[in-house]
Amino acid sequence: MSEPNKAQVIKILHRGTEFRWTPQAGFITPSGMSAPTALRPLLEALLEPVLAAEDDSITDKAELTERAGQARRQRQYTRAEKLARKVLLADAKYAAAGAVFAGVLRDRNRPEAALSICDKFPRDECADLEVERAGAAADLHRWPDALKAAQTALALLAREGRDSKELSRLVELIEAKKAD
Repeated sequence: MSEPNKAQVIKILHRGTEFRWTPQAGFITPSGMSAPTALRPLLEALLEPVLAAEDDSITDKAELTERAGQARRQRQYTRAEKLARKVLLADAKYAAAGAVFAGVLRDRNRPEAALSICDKFPRDECADLEVERAGAAADLHRWPDALKAAQTALALLAREGRDSKELSRLVELIEAKKAD
């Protein structure tokens, strides 16, 4: 089983300028600045086949899920969905991949579809999945469901030694909404 390559740097050459890409920072110019927004689609098109070849060579579900999450954070939604689906095809019960997939669907303004993915998994298994379940329910103004999922997520996060101020704030907002 291979570990995710946190120091992954891919160099892309465009019109004599070398841009560096990392999963954490995206595209960086030689001077260390973010690449211009107008160039991003072109640079992504140049990057896509390089990442696709790497993605295709990986079989470890944890590494694929990590890459899917990185792709989502980079707004590479098609790639993130493809990686999450690859994991779920291999192991339909892998909740972390379900969380990434549901998150992509929410990012694409498809909260109903996100909830249908979340509903395939037990409610007390994966904090990240419960965060997405809470978000999707809130997106749909299903406040009791959102509250229950957010509270479950907070309990799971606490059990893992993690916390989420944003999620705690969501619980407060939902409780206030219920009181109205």
